[in-house]
Amino acid sequence: MDDHADELKAMRDSLIAHADKIESGTAATADLTDLAAELRARLEDIATKIPTASGAPPAASLASRAAHALHGSPTAFKHAAEILTVGLSAAQ
Repeated sequence: MDDHADELKAMRDSLIAHADKIESGTAATADLTDLAAELRARLEDIATKIPTASGAPPAASLASRAAHALHGSPTAFKHAAEILTVGLSAAQ
């Protein structure tokens, strides 16, 4: 996880910034479809490279759960950011 912590934190911060834009109405979820796909792909890639603390399969990792949360709803960016926030805190 340490190898990816800085990148995951940066992704979380980006997700929060975009969630704020969606909530304030300065961006629409549809406008961020490409970004969501890019973030989802990168999170899925990271998920295959970091072990879970419990030894569970990569599908249970925080990166995988955050990727799954980016499903296109208006709250997707916020939900994915929350998953990363909690997961990064637990990893410390």
